[in-house]
This record gives sequence, structure tokens and C-alpha cells, in this order.
Amino acid sequence: MDPTYQQIAKMIDHSLLNPTIPAAELEAGIDVALRYDVASVCIMPYYLRRCAQRLAGSDVKASTTIGFPHGGHTTGVKVAEAKLALADGGQELDMVVNISQVLSGKLGLCACGHSSGYRRQYTTRGRKSR
Repeated sequence: MDPTYQQIAKMIDHSLLNPTIPAAELEAGIDVALRYDVASVCIMPYYLRRCAQRLAGSDVKASTTIGFPHGGHTTGVKVAEAKLALADGGQELDMVVNISQVLSGKLGLCACGHSSGYRRQYTTRGRKSR
């Protein structure tokens, strides 16, 4: 069976993360996401509250990044960012792991989760641990 337009659209996260995008283009990007009824708009954290307001009442989720782009933030900073994002109406959070620590083999255990309840934990070598 071929996927429908809506099934394909709901696989798309419309990313508005370029640091040089002016507010008018962020608004236009949100309009595009609403017009095509995509899964989410992943937007810079400072604009998340406005994005969530614009998406209210639609099936498009407001999303943002945590620890973007390199994941080098401390855990406390990432927790604070996540709390603020949720308070600003974020429905999906894309958290970046500390890439340097992963590549150095020093991360230990990385817990990966999804809003659907799906959760897996991996060691730094990518093997499933639980």
C-alpha cells in the first residue's frame, strides 16, 4: 500500500534553526508547516513560545532543540533548557548528546526516549544495554 500525503507529511519535522533567520521568516516557516500539516516545527528556543501559540489548535507540534548544536552543555544547563522549553509550550524536545564525550568513549550510558513511551539505553559503543 502506498503511503498517503498525510502519512508522509506527518513524518516531516519542519526545521527553522538557522541562526540568521529573521522573525518574519520564522512566521512564514510556521505558515508553511500549518499549510502542509507536517508533524512539527523545530524552532530556535527563543521563538518557541510564539511558535506554540501559532500552532495551538492544529495537529502540528511545537518543537525545539536542547544543547544544540554540539551538546557540550552541562546536564544542569540542559535540564534548565528543557524545563523552559516545556513551559514555553514545547511538545517535542530534540536533545543533543555531548558529541565530544561520545567520541571519547566517556559518555557511559545514553538514555534515548520518545514521547510515545519508547525508551532504549545504549552504551557508547552502541550496544543495547537494557
